[in-house]
Amino acid sequence: MNTINVRNLTKKYDGIPVLNQLNLEIKEGNITCIMGPSGIGKTTLINILMGLVKADSGVIEGVAGKKFAAVFQENRLCEEISAILNIKMVCNKKVTESQIKNELESVGLTDYEKKVNELSGGMKRRVAIVRAVMANSDIIIMDEPFKGLDNKLKNQVIDYVRQKTKGKTLIVITHNKEEVEALFADLISLSSHR
Repeated sequence: MNTINVRNLTKKYDGIPVLNQLNLEIKEGNITCIMGPSGIGKTTLINILMGLVKADSGVIEGVAGKKFAAVFQENRLCEEISAILNIKMVCNKKVTESQIKNELESVGLTDYEKKVNELSGGMKRRVAIVRAVMANSDIIIMDEPFKGLDNKLKNQVIDYVRQKTKGKTLIVITHNKEEVEALFADLISLSSHR
């Protein structure tokens, strides 16, 4: 099985180490959850993995040439267009509006014709999740994707994510052990790397 290897990864902000000589391995094709206290560097780690932030030192093997899709802590949707168009922008050209509607309905969202700025926070979150799942990618990264969803909806969305990402590499940041268990995920705990 292929892996993503993080070796001796270090990142400082204003001279303060957020990641210090971090080493970890993520199995490709699996769901991996990363947990740890706030401020331990989880979001910094995934931003470095995606190439959005440059590490001060260290090596990451296994991500070169890979396409990423992401759910960030903020939804980062285009507010003035519909949920459908937000998703269509990142999909393979063969994906139809009907398919997108079906995916949104799978997470309990039927107001997909509305502009995103007319949707509630939980609705926007689900659009962001479906967009990441449907995007043409090799690796999907989700930073606290289920926040703001009530328990029933959260379980529905977790089931959707688990089913739709089978065989893909999915990395999820969470503070919730129940989410790790519901995703049947490998767990990496960031706590003592500083």
